[in-house]
Amino acid sequence: HSDRRGTRLVLGVGLPELKKRLTARVAAFGLSWATVVHPRAVIGPNVEIGAGSYVAAGAIVTVNVRLGAFVTVNMHAQVAHDGVVGAHATLHPNAHVAGDVRIGDAAELGTGAVVLPGLTVGAGAVLGAGGVAVHPLEDGVTYVGVPARPVRRIARQSA
Repeated sequence: HSDRRGTRLVLGVGLPELKKRLTARVAAFGLSWATVVHPRAVIGPNVEIGAGSYVAAGAIVTVNVRLGAFVTVNMHAQVAHDGVVGAHATLHPNAHVAGDVRIGDAAELGTGAVVLPGLTVGAGAVLGAGGVAVHPLEDGVTYVGVPARPVRRIARQSA
């Protein structure tokens, strides 16, 4: 039996459903998660970052933003004012989330994806690389293109 005081875990996984499964399995050990913010990330005022989240170099999180637990904001991704990003969600490099956007739990925005102001991205939704959301995205649906259009519904896996 080793002394675990002061031990903090870092999550290096980007796929939302895998993050959910791994964090659920590790929860039994009772260890705390580190929140990692790269020194070259820009974090504005009144920003909350949940436990186990990662904000990469060049990322910008502006003002009045709430990132849930285990969120990934990858290199050069941006979350504008008054945004909410749900637990386990991932914003891949150069994803751009405009102001007053709600990103659901375990949603995934591909590299270079864009979500226009005031929209909602549903839980488990995927916006493919380079896609542009001009309408709300439904839970568990994959979208691609400009403008983004649905291509398939994701079969939900149990943890």
